[in-house]
Amino acid sequence: MATASMDIDPSALDALPSPPLVLLELLDAFVDEAVEFETLARICARDPSLTTRMLAIANSAAFRRRAPTFVSLERVLVTLGLDTIKTIALTTALVQALAPERALSAATLAAFWRHALVTAALARALAHTLSIDVPERLYLAGLLHDIGRLVIATQRGEWPPEGAGEGDAARLLACERERLGVDHCAVGAALLGAWRLPAPLVMAARHHHAPLAALADAPPALRLVHLANALDSPHWRESEALALADALFGLTPALAQRLHREAVQQVEPLCAALGFESGAAPGAPLTRALCDRALVDGLDGQLARAEDEDVLLATIARCVVVLFGIDRARFLVAEDGRLRGRDPLMADPGFAAIDCAADGEHLPARALAGEPCSTLLADDGPGVLEHQLAAGAEALYCLPLRAAGEPGAVLVLAPSAAQLARLRARERLLRTFGEVCGRALARQREQRLLHQRAAQERALLERARLRQVVHEAGNPLSIAQNYLELLAQRLADDAEANADLLVLREELERVGTILVRLVDGDEAAGDGDEGDPAESLRRLVGVLDHALCRPRGIAFSCTCPDSLPPLRLARDALRQVVVNLVRNAAEALGEGGRIEVALEDGVRVGGRAHVELRVEDDGPGLAAERLETLFQPQQSAKPGHAGVGLTIVRNLVEAAGGLVSCRSRPGAGCRFQVLLPLRRP
Repeated sequence: MATASMDIDPSALDALPSPPLVLLELLDAFVDEAVEFETLARICARDPSLTTRMLAIANSAAFRRRAPTFVSLERVLVTLGLDTIKTIALTTALVQALAPERALSAATLAAFWRHALVTAALARALAHTLSIDVPERLYLAGLLHDIGRLVIATQRGEWPPEGAGEGDAARLLACERERLGVDHCAVGAALLGAWRLPAPLVMAARHHHAPLAALADAPPALRLVHLANALDSPHWRESEALALADALFGLTPALAQRLHREAVQQVEPLCAALGFESGAAPGAPLTRALCDRALVDGLDGQLARAEDEDVLLATIARCVVVLFGIDRARFLVAEDGRLRGRDPLMADPGFAAIDCAADGEHLPARALAGEPCSTLLADDGPGVLEHQLAAGAEALYCLPLRAAGEPGAVLVLAPSAAQLARLRARERLLRTFGEVCGRALARQREQRLLHQRAAQERALLERARLRQVVHEAGNPLSIAQNYLELLAQRLADDAEANADLLVLREELERVGTILVRLVDGDEAAGDGDEGDPAESLRRLVGVLDHALCRPRGIAFSCTCPDSLPPLRLARDALRQVVVNLVRNAAEALGEGGRIEVALEDGVRVGGRAHVELRVEDDGPGLAAERLETLFQPQQSAKPGHAGVGLTIVRNLVEAAGGLVSCRSRPGAGCRFQVLLPLRRP
C-alpha cells in the first residue's frame, strides 16, 4: 500500500523510542547467565518498539531461515538466541543515546505506551474470554496495532494533530490524511509489512479504525484487536465502543467495561514503575557509559566467539541488521593490494567475483583509507564499480573495518535513500562499530596465522619422524640387497635365476625410492631416469607370472615391443602401475583364468604421442555401481590390503599427465587401459 507522502518513512523502525527503564531492565536481566526466555519476553512485551524490532529482525533475511513466521514473543526470542537479544537491547539503547533529541513531550510518549499496553492486555483478556486464537498472539497484535502513531510522531512532531478532537475516530484519520497525506493505520501497516512481519499483525495495524460494516467478514482476531483499541481509545465514545462489543461478539456492556477496567488496573503499576505517571519523563537518561557498554559487551564479545573469518563476517552482517536495519551487508576484504568480494550470507552469488584495486578514487578505496564514504546512485559522481556494488539499490555506504590503523576490510551497505540519510546521521556510531569489527577481524587473522604456524611446526616434526623411520628401514634393506648380491655370485651359471634376482634387486631399490619420496615429496612424473621401459617391464612380468599367476593356475601373457621411447611416467612408477593392475586381476580371478598385459607404441591422443598399456582378464567383471567409484579408496576385506591400489594407479598416471580407464560388465572380465604421454626431449 502506498504511504510515500509528506516525507513519512514507514521503514524507520530504528528511530522509534523505547522506555529507557525497559531497556535497562532487559540489560540487567543478562547479568544472570541462566536467565530464562520467559523473563526476557515479559520485559520486551512492555514496549511496542522493542517488540517490533525483535519480530522484524527474526523475519529479516539474516535470520528468516530459522525463524517461525508467527508465534509467541517467547518463541521468537528463543529463535534469535540470547546473544542476539542482548545485542538488540544494547544497540537500541545505544541508538537512543546517540540520536538527536526528538520534538516529543514526555506526556505524548507516556500516552502512547500506556494505550499500547492496555490494548494488548485487553486483547489477551478478550481472547481468553471468547476462546479466540492464541491469547499471546493477540497480545502482540494489540501491542503493535498503533505503531504508526509513533512513526508519525517521531518524524512529524506531536501526535495526534490539532483538530482531531476526542470521540471521533473517523475525524482523526481524515485529519491525518489532510495534513500528512496518509493516516497512522497505513503507516503502521507499511512498517510491519516492510519488515516482513506476519500478516495478522499487519492487518491489525491497518484496520483497527475500520468502520463496523467493513468488519463483517474480518477474521475474529482482527475484530478482537479492533474492539480492544476502541474500548481504550479517547477517539471512540464509550457508548459507541460498548455498542461495538455487542455487535462484534455479543458482549454485554458490563462485561466489556469490567474487562477494560481489569486491563487498566493491570497496566497502571507497570506505567508507574516505568515513569509514565502524570506525563513524567519516562525513566532515567541513557548515558554515554551505556553506549560504550553496548559496543564492548554486546558486539565485541559476540564477534570474539566466531570460529573463523567466514563466520565472523556473517556475524557482522547480522549485527548490521540489528544495529542499523540494513538487510544487505557484504564485504570487500583487503588481500595483496586488492579488494575481493565476500558475501557471507550468500544473498548475492555474483558479489564474490568482484575484485578491484585497494587504492584509487572509487568509494571502497577511499573508505579503506580510513573514512566512511557514501553516495546516492542518482548523483553524477558514482562510477561503474559503485553501481555494481549497490546492485540496484538507491545508495551505497562503505565503512572501513580497521584495527590499529591497519585496513582489514570494507563493509559495503546498499541502503535506500531514506536509510542512507539515517546512516549519515549516525556516523559516530558507525565509526565505533567499524573499529569494533576491525579489531575482531584482526584477532581472527592473528589466530589464523598462529594456527598456520602450529600446523607448519607439526609438519616439520612429522617430517623429522619420517626421516628417522626411513633411516631405520634402510638397514634391513641394505642387508637384503647384500644377500641378493651373494646369491647372484653363487648362481652365476644360472641365467634364469640371475634374471629373477635382478628383478628383486630392482624392487628393493624401488622400495628405497618410495621411502625417500615419502619424506621428500617427489612427484611420480619422469625425473630423467635412464633405461628402456620395455626392458624393465619384461623382467618384471616374469616375476609376476611366477609369484602371482602360476600358483593360482592363471594363464599369463605379455606383449611388449622390443623398445619403448622415454615416458613421462618414471620407471619405478610404471612398475608400480603394472604390479597393482596385475595383482588386482589375479586376486579377482582366484583359481584359473587368463590375464593379458600389452604395451603398444605409436598411439596418438589429442595430437600427442602416447604409449598404451592394457591389462585384461576374463574374470567375473564389475557391476556398474562399482565402476563409478573404482578409483576411489575402498574399505578392503582382504588381509594385508589397504584398498588403495587402484587409487595409487590413478594418482601416478594422472601426475604424469596420462589417463586411466576401465571397461567391464558382470561376467565379462575387466579391461584397464592406461595412456602414457612421452617425455619431451
